[in-house]
Amino acid sequence: MSSLVCANNAGAQDHDHHDKDPFSNGEPHGGAGDGIKLTDQGKTAIGIEVRNAERRALPGRIVTTGKLESIPTQEYVQHAPIAGRVEQVFVQPGQYVQPGQTLLSLSSPELQQLGAQLLQEKTQIEAEVTAKKAELDGDVSQAQTQRDLSETTYKRELQLFEERIGSQKSMQQAKAELELALNRLTVAKQKRQAALNALRTRLSINVDSLRQRLRQLGVSDVNIAKMLSNRNGITSVPVRTVRGGLVTELTASAGQSIEPANPLVKVSNLTTLWATANIYESDMSKVRLGQPISVRIGAFPKQQFAGRITFISSEVDPTTRTLPVKVEVINKGSKIKPGMFAELSLQTSEPVYSITLPRDAVIADKGHYLAYVQEGNEYKPTFVEIGNSLGDEIEIRSGITAGQKVVVRGAFQLDAQRLKSIGDTALFTHPTEEGHEEHEHEEGKSTNNQLLSPQLLILVSIAFVLGAVITAMIQKRHPFMVAPTKAKLEPKVPDTEKRS
Repeated sequence: MSSLVCANNAGAQDHDHHDKDPFSNGEPHGGAGDGIKLTDQGKTAIGIEVRNAERRALPGRIVTTGKLESIPTQEYVQHAPIAGRVEQVFVQPGQYVQPGQTLLSLSSPELQQLGAQLLQEKTQIEAEVTAKKAELDGDVSQAQTQRDLSETTYKRELQLFEERIGSQKSMQQAKAELELALNRLTVAKQKRQAALNALRTRLSINVDSLRQRLRQLGVSDVNIAKMLSNRNGITSVPVRTVRGGLVTELTASAGQSIEPANPLVKVSNLTTLWATANIYESDMSKVRLGQPISVRIGAFPKQQFAGRITFISSEVDPTTRTLPVKVEVINKGSKIKPGMFAELSLQTSEPVYSITLPRDAVIADKGHYLAYVQEGNEYKPTFVEIGNSLGDEIEIRSGITAGQKVVVRGAFQLDAQRLKSIGDTALFTHPTEEGHEEHEHEEGKSTNNQLLSPQLLILVSIAFVLGAVITAMIQKRHPFMVAPTKAKLEPKVPDTEKRS
């Protein structure tokens, strides 16, 4: 289950812990060793700067961890359209494809049978059309000949009648025979046309049904027309994607036998993702649909991604007393991937009051954190519990009280002296900027307070500069060693405040 930090209640909870035991959860507390004394010359050499700790109003927020996943409605799985064998695969996982792009090609006995059946149906019906047309053309030709004879006879009888040589009866009989011949010719033509239309309709129905089946399998009209024209069967069919996106799964390989139910390629649109998280029951009133969310990913510590709540479950988990929510995250630049974990920050209307310190004031020490508090002429290392990251500042939840004088510049050099005094020569860092490498050091026991001599201060300063140069060289050679510091600087929640 995602861990939850409610910044709205953090201030009040921390205040109560100060009155009792601020580290009742087992965290180290109080002093982290003997104080370090500096002369005025030493303070100037190191550049010590101190400021009074004070509480200030911070924007209240709920912080939870979620896991990124693809949005189901933005995923498209291409199944095998027909049983057969994969001939060739044209895409690879991680490749972006456009709608209509060919993913692979298939060969199939069923495809070949459909092509052969289409050719056979077309050839057979066309042969019937040819034969029927020849037969009916003979009837039409005979009717045409009879009409021509009747027309010639009628014209002769009409002329004889007009010249008063022939009788009117002969002329009328010839006219009747001509009209009969014309009717027979018209009937013959209509009969021929009807028969041919019937055959063509049959051809169209049979061929179009097969043609449509081939289209459904991915055969284009161009290839169908080419097959019918060249009378060559279709041996393979391209499989195209309907949607564009990223190829996230590829299960097909060349030579593989497949069935229609087999998934071949999954194409996902990752321009937006879901982050699924859990909100505690006590925070339900602060969450609403459409609420903007700030999202941070460990792999990109310096970048924020925008999101909004698109789903709030209608049921609370009876075991964890949490409410599942889904946040739609805009994947700017397609950098983030499904399966990554994200920190989701939801700002609320209620402010909290808490102490904050610059990052340079807080030193990372074996998974814990400490700051230096000035007491008179001494600077005492004190364990602190950090909270939310606030840009160049860090929320301090316990260990420092308002009014205490805290070293905000020079803490790193002071810690170098502390480590030297206890005989620890391991590397160490402090959380200055996100992305700086953090090195752990072995814990030792402090022996006694020491007064820094000018010569020792010079050595410490040289060691600090040399360490910074070495760190910069390491980061330049190994730029991917940056991320762990960010993870170690994430807010830690005392066990008493954690709810699983």
